[in-house]
Amino acid sequence: MTPITGKVLVAVDGASGGRDAIALARVLAPPSARMVLTNVYGVGGDTEPTLPAAGLVGRALHRLARKESAELLVVGSSHRGPAGRTMLGGQTLAALNGSSCAVAIAPRGYGMAEPTVRTVGAGDAGTPESDLAVRTAGELAERHGAALEVRAVTEGDPADELATMAEHLDLLVLGSRAYGPGGRLLSGSTSTQLARRAACPLLVVPRP
Repeated sequence: MTPITGKVLVAVDGASGGRDAIALARVLAPPSARMVLTNVYGVGGDTEPTLPAAGLVGRALHRLARKESAELLVVGSSHRGPAGRTMLGGQTLAALNGSSCAVAIAPRGYGMAEPTVRTVGAGDAGTPESDLAVRTAGELAERHGAALEVRAVTEGDPADELATMAEHLDLLVLGSRAYGPGGRLLSGSTSTQLARRAACPLLVVPRP
């Protein structure tokens, strides 16, 4: 993933999740990047706008990201769980899975105050996907004048290790495939688990 210079697609919902997503988009993208706000609605039998099923929302966001040649899709979470952990709705997970561009998830309440980035983290499993995540984390840390923390996750449960690490991070960057030797986790399983469990914003970069 190269530094974001083009379009950033931000999913807004008319509630706090949209505000949180906008705040995170401003952290991840430089002022020169173009921010495109979008809200996906369907039309019910009474002609009133309705929220479509989560899978339809995800596919609609993916199509729009491709149409707009977006480099990043930013969404908000549904709410925060115990210890500030992110709790995801179906629409957020649908946006994360199958995207052709990078996806970032903002915890609920992220936009309530001016976000600060003091420490950026990434997991390193020696794979091309994790190498790209580490490089991206380094670029973002340098831009914000933040510390960079990289943790090797070749043994044990990568999701557990990175979730613990995320408790003191301001941003966690992941590759889009499984961490670990031989792809021992299904594609995307670690990023999906971390999206549910990480206490900080999450950025999942596309495959190199």
